[in-house]
Amino acid sequence: MQGQQSKPSNPKYPYFEESSSAEVVNARISDNADPRLREVMTILVKHLHAAIKEIEPTHEEWLTAINFLTETGHMCTQWRQEYILLSDVLGVSMLVDAINHRRPSGATENTILGPFYVPDAPRYENGANICLDHKGDP
Repeated sequence: MQGQQSKPSNPKYPYFEESSSAEVVNARISDNADPRLREVMTILVKHLHAAIKEIEPTHEEWLTAINFLTETGHMCTQWRQEYILLSDVLGVSMLVDAINHRRPSGATENTILGPFYVPDAPRYENGANICLDHKGDP
C-alpha cells in the first residue's frame, strides 16, 4: 500500500494517534521506573492529554504556555523556587494539603503557611505601615 504509513508491530511502542495519545506515551515509560513515579506520571500524562484535547490549542497558543513555564523556570534559583508559588496560585498546594490532612465535615478548613510566614511576627492593625526601612512611598 503506497502512501500509507504502516503501524509498528511492537505493542510497547504503538503508533501515535490522537485518540490514543496518552496510552502511547505511557507505554513508553521505562519498566525500571519507580512504581509510584510511574503511577503519578501516567495519570499526569492522561489528564494533560485530555486537557489538550479539550482546549485544542493552536501551535502559537501552546508555545505561549511553554514560554510561561520556561520563564517561571528561569526565575528559579537555589533560593527561589517559583514553581512552588505557581502551585500555590493554581490551588494545587492547598489541594495536596487537603488530601493529606482530610478533616471531618464542618471542621475548620486547612491552611498552608506561605512563603512569607515568619513565626512570632508582630501583629499590625489593618492598614498599618509594615515597612521597616521607611524608604519609598507608603
